Amino acid sequence: MAVGPLAAYESDGRTIVPYLNNVILLITLVFATVGVFYGVASGRFTSLHSVVKAMVKQMDTMGYILVLTFFCYNFLGVLSYSGLGAYITYLGANLLINLGLQSFPILLLIGFVVVTAIINLFVGGLTSKWMLLGPIFIPMLYMVNPQMTPDLVAAAFRVADSATNIITPMMSYAGIILAFMRKYNSELTFGEMIAMMVPYSIAFLLVWTALLVGFFSFGIPLGF
Repeated sequence: MAVGPLAAYESDGRTIVPYLNNVILLITLVFATVGVFYGVASGRFTSLHSVVKAMVKQMDTMGYILVLTFFCYNFLGVLSYSGLGAYITYLGANLLINLGLQSFPILLLIGFVVVTAIINLFVGGLTSKWMLLGPIFIPMLYMVNPQMTPDLVAAAFRVADSATNIITPMMSYAGIILAFMRKYNSELTFGEMIAMMVPYSIAFLLVWTALLVGFFSFGIPLGF
């Protein structure tokens, strides 16, 4: 029975939340409306053609994502066909169990954060890195301890990836950041920029890892 426009509905024993089921459409409409109004107010949109042209320009960047996804899924297909991913998962899980870490899920969580943070220094792309690590570490950690659920592993991945992005030259925006910093110090080098960011990276890694461990320890849900 409906309680209100934003309430859940009961239909055939299922719970339906209309605004959550259509959240992508709602976000799209909000950003499209704001963007069109801003373009008209700033004078950049003078006709429907200019709106379409701006949308096409933004979609051009999707080409890079499609190419990356194509090769990533080919890699995953080969990994699945060869069975190498499952074998690596099996070896890794046995190693962790032999070390006795199945009784220490927090150490597993922190260890995965540290490993991902180190790998992030050499593999910059978020999507490609997750497609490489996700199929191996999610089943591996779950085999060691069922408390290491996929959502928890994904959260740990994002913590590690976000913390060390600012100190790796592999980040795609590193050159842009350096260009903006050189507006205020034209003699700034890439090494100096990274050295400047190291304290922030360490602080982010420690604080966000502690926050994630706190969520896990107290059983706080990570999302809906």
